[in-house]
Amino acid sequence: MAEKKELTKTQRIIALITVTALLIYAAVNAFLVIFAYTKLSKNVQELGDISRNWQQGAIQDIVVSSACSTGYESVFQTRHWPGVDSGCWCGDVSSTVRNDQNITCSPFCSSSCSANELFVGCRSVSGRASQALNSWGSIGGTNVRVCIKRSAENFGDIGSLVAEDGSCPSGYTKCGTTADNVFCTKEATCPITSVTVQTGTSSCGLDTDCRVLDDGSVTSNPRVIKFQRGNTFDASPLAEFRLNEYGMCDLVSKDEITPNRKQFPLLVTKLSTCNNEGASKWTITDTISEDKVFQLNGLTSYISGLSTFTSSGMNNGYYETGKSGANYDWKMFTRPYIPWKVSCREQLKPILEKSQEVNDLKSAQLALLIIGLISTLILGIILSFMEIQNLRGIDLTCIKGEGEEERTRIKRIKKFMNYGFKLLVIPFQIWAIVLTSNTKGLFNEVAEKECSEADTGVLLAFFSKTLSSTYTSNILGIAITVGSMLFDLLMSLCGKKDKGKTETVAITPTSAKGDKTEMMPLDKNNQSQLNSPDRSSGNPFANNNNNNNNSNSANQPPSGGNIVINMNPVPQNNMNSQPVYQNQQPQYGQPQPQYGQPQPQYGQPQPQPQQFGGNPFGNQQPQYGQPQGQPQGQPQQFGTNPFGNPRY
Repeated sequence: MAEKKELTKTQRIIALITVTALLIYAAVNAFLVIFAYTKLSKNVQELGDISRNWQQGAIQDIVVSSACSTGYESVFQTRHWPGVDSGCWCGDVSSTVRNDQNITCSPFCSSSCSANELFVGCRSVSGRASQALNSWGSIGGTNVRVCIKRSAENFGDIGSLVAEDGSCPSGYTKCGTTADNVFCTKEATCPITSVTVQTGTSSCGLDTDCRVLDDGSVTSNPRVIKFQRGNTFDASPLAEFRLNEYGMCDLVSKDEITPNRKQFPLLVTKLSTCNNEGASKWTITDTISEDKVFQLNGLTSYISGLSTFTSSGMNNGYYETGKSGANYDWKMFTRPYIPWKVSCREQLKPILEKSQEVNDLKSAQLALLIIGLISTLILGIILSFMEIQNLRGIDLTCIKGEGEEERTRIKRIKKFMNYGFKLLVIPFQIWAIVLTSNTKGLFNEVAEKECSEADTGVLLAFFSKTLSSTYTSNILGIAITVGSMLFDLLMSLCGKKDKGKTETVAITPTSAKGDKTEMMPLDKNNQSQLNSPDRSSGNPFANNNNNNNNSNSANQPPSGGNIVINMNPVPQNNMNSQPVYQNQQPQYGQPQPQYGQPQPQYGQPQPQPQQFGGNPFGNQQPQYGQPQGQPQGQPQQFGTNPFGNPRY
C-alpha cells in the first residue's frame, strides 16, 4: 500500500514562512558581509602602506652602479614591464578566408598559430616574459641603476624617542630642526631628507652628496642626482622610491598608466588608471620618456619587432596610431616618512601593533564574505527553490523519493546546511567584533587629534568610521544569525505540533475484474469501515446492512478522520453471483459463523458461536438469493463443499 501525505494549510503556511525568512536572512547577511569587507579592504591596504612606510629603515646613502652591492637595494624593485604572451596574428588574412577556414583570430589569438593558420598567411607572435625596470641611466655605454642603503633604524622605532620639545635621548644624534621632523639616530651621519635630479650635466665636481646618473652617451640625456641630509635640510627622512608611468595611486603597490592609453592586445597584464589619485603624497624627482626606459632596460628591439602586428587603432603595433614611446613619460617618485606630530608619538607604536590586528580583521571579514556568499547561494537560492518546487508538487530528480519522502529529505538537508553555516559563521563574527572593538577607539582618538598631515588625517578619520560601521555590521550580523536560529526552532516546534493533522490517503489497486471501488474513511485505528466485521456482534461474517443500504452516509468521512480509498470489489445484490471471500485463512479457536441462524440485528444480543465438530450449518442450507455478508479473509476449508450442490 502506497501512502501520499498532503500538507495541511497550516503546514503550507509554516513552510512558506520558513522559506521566505531564509531568503531574507541570506540576502541581508550577504549585503552586510559584502558591505563590511569592501569598505574595510581598501582602507586596510592604505593603512598597511602607512605601516610599511614607518617600518622601513631611513635612507642613509645613494650610489649609481650597474649592479647593487651588498647592503644596497635597487630603488625600482616593484615596477615591472608586464610582458607579452605568445600568440597568433592574422591581420593580413581577409575576413572571407578567415570565415572559410574557420579562423577565429581577429586579428590576434592568444594561442600559437596552427598549421592551417600559418598556411593562409597568419604569423606567430613571440612572447617575452615580464621583467623589472631597474636601469635609469647609462655611463660609458653601461646601463646603471640607482641603489640605496637603509639605516637599521626606522621611524616606528625611533619616532617615539623624540620629546615634545624636539630633543633626543642621550647617545642619539638629533637630525632636523622642527620638532615634528626631528629624527634621532645612532648612525654616523643623518639620513637623507631630499633628492633632486639635475639634467643637462654629467659632472658632480667636488660635491660628495652627488652622483652621476647618465653621461648622455646613449640616451643623449645627461643627468646627476643630488641629495641632502637632515642636518642641512629640515625635513622628515626619505623612506621610499617608486617608478611609475604617468602618476601615483593611493595604494603604493598599484601600477599607474596614462588614462585612455590603448594597450597591446597580447600584454600579459593590462593595467587600468587611477588618474594619479596619490600624487599629493609623492614628489616627482626625475622624468624620462618610455622609449628611453625601454632602451636602458633592453626592450627597444623587441618592442620595435611588434610594430608590424597592427590592430584597430594601433597601426604602430605596440603603440596606438600616431604615437610612440616618446609620447609617454615614466617618473621617479620619492616619499619621506609620513609625518606624525610629536604630541601624538605615544600612539605611534600602538598603531603599528594594531596594524596586525587590522590585517586579522580583514581576514575575518574575508572569511565571513566567503561563508556568507556560499550560504546565500546554497540556502537562499538552491534549497529554497527546491522546497518551493516540492510544495508545488514538482518532483526533483536530484533528490531521492517523491512527495512526502522527498520533502523530508529536503528538510533534513536544509536543516543540516542551515545550522551548519550559521554555527560556522558565528565564531568569525565574534572574532571580527573583538578585533574592531579593540582598535576603533585608538583610531578615533588619533583622528580627532589630527596627528598627521591632511591626506593621512582624512584616511585615518575615514578608517575610524569604517571600523565603527564594520563593528555595527558584525553586531547586526550575529544578532540576525542568532535570531534566525531561534526562528527556525520556533517554526520547527510549530510544524511538529501540527504534524498529527496530516491527511492520509490509502490506495489499494483495482481488482483484475475491474469491480466497482468505493472511498471510505478510516476509523480511529486506521481500519476500513467498508465490509469490516461487525464489531458490535462479535460475528466476523455478519453482514453490515447499514453500509449496504445507506451508501450515501457510508461514503461520508467522519469528522476529523482520515480518508481511505478502498478499491476491493464490492459485492452486488445479484441472484446469480456467488459470495466473494477475501484471501485469509481462518483463525481457529476464534468464534465461527453459524449458518442457518437468523442474522444478528444491531443493538440486540448476539448468539454464541458454535464450536467445530458439529454441522456448522445445522439443518438449513444457505440461501443464495439473499444478500450475504462478506467475511474478510479466505473461505473456510472444510475438506468438502459445505453447501452441497446448490441450485441457481
